[in-house]
Amino acid sequence: METLRAIIRGDLPPVGNPIKLGPRQSCTLQLPGFHATWVNSGTSALALALLAAKSLRPELNRPEVIIPGYGCPDLVSACVYAGCVAKLVDIRQDGWGFDLSQLQAALSEQTLAVIGVNFLGIREDWQGINAVLAKHNTSVATIEDNAQWFPNLDDNDSFFSDFIVFSFGKGKPLSLLGGGALFSRKPLSEINSTLVPPPSKPSSLWTLKTKYFLFNQLLKPSLYWFLNHNPIFTPGQTHYKTPCQIQPLDDARFELIQTNYEVFIQTQNTLWQEYTHPVTPPYFHNSIWPADKRRIKRLLRYPLICTGRTQRDNLLRRLNNNGLGATAMYQNALADISCPAAFVDASLPQQNARNLAECLITLPCHIGVSHIHSTHINRCLIETKNID
Repeated sequence: METLRAIIRGDLPPVGNPIKLGPRQSCTLQLPGFHATWVNSGTSALALALLAAKSLRPELNRPEVIIPGYGCPDLVSACVYAGCVAKLVDIRQDGWGFDLSQLQAALSEQTLAVIGVNFLGIREDWQGINAVLAKHNTSVATIEDNAQWFPNLDDNDSFFSDFIVFSFGKGKPLSLLGGGALFSRKPLSEINSTLVPPPSKPSSLWTLKTKYFLFNQLLKPSLYWFLNHNPIFTPGQTHYKTPCQIQPLDDARFELIQTNYEVFIQTQNTLWQEYTHPVTPPYFHNSIWPADKRRIKRLLRYPLICTGRTQRDNLLRRLNNNGLGATAMYQNALADISCPAAFVDASLPQQNARNLAECLITLPCHIGVSHIHSTHINRCLIETKNID
């Protein structure tokens, strides 16, 4: 009976905004002062930004790219594709972002770029980064990786970097199950014409719509339960992947961007704000939240910092036994993943990144989260406080 009740109740997917299948229309998304290039993935967009930066600094013989010590392994993949060394800089203790003192120490004559990551909707401290770079004696490109956030363009957000990257992959804020965009202050054709992707080829809209239909069906908790309880299904397992060839975005996805963007800006679930009530020190930490609240944007998931691995594992087990869509995100710092060692410089201390990898849980924020879900999640948080 308990299994039957669990199937009826279902499991909440970690992310769950459905993809709209039409109508097809021209994409009008623009960032003032930037030029858009549409490619096959967010990783491709990031690699393309690095290749453009290399074209502007041809004198570098071993270009280094500074990335945060905690994040998606695709950051390393993009560096490998571009033939750059990923130099890991630890994150700070008081709010998401680089440890600025370590960032300054990491800069060298071979520094090509700094990639600042918007983590789950929490933007980097770009004013702090640019203040550090202003003291450096050579030009360094800046790249804002927004794979986990997409702006409402009517909000007129300010951007402080040379390149901006977005992703439309699975589980992204604006998802098309693939695709990415690079926004650069100069057109790629002016930086290096060989970097401009060729025109996209016609693609099968029927095949893509079939994928979207199946994806949308699996967002239903009753169906996701079967997927989530399949032993070969391992959600949240994130590993280094060999980078794929940069290709133009297919025209079928391109013509669905505008439609899905319009749905995206019109739908937002604010029930995640109920999580903040039981999340208080010393039972949980709020160290990932920056003091400058303007850096907190629309969240992809709600980040929760436990006091240690034991509490994290206990809470994750409670939440997932109740089908509540919690994940541990990246469970290793980038210094500890398996990837081409020749392309990674992890010589600087990475303790804060390792601590976050051991203690982080993310809670769902998507439109499928109901008051019942948020009530059950808060109950699990309170139980963990009382037991752990």
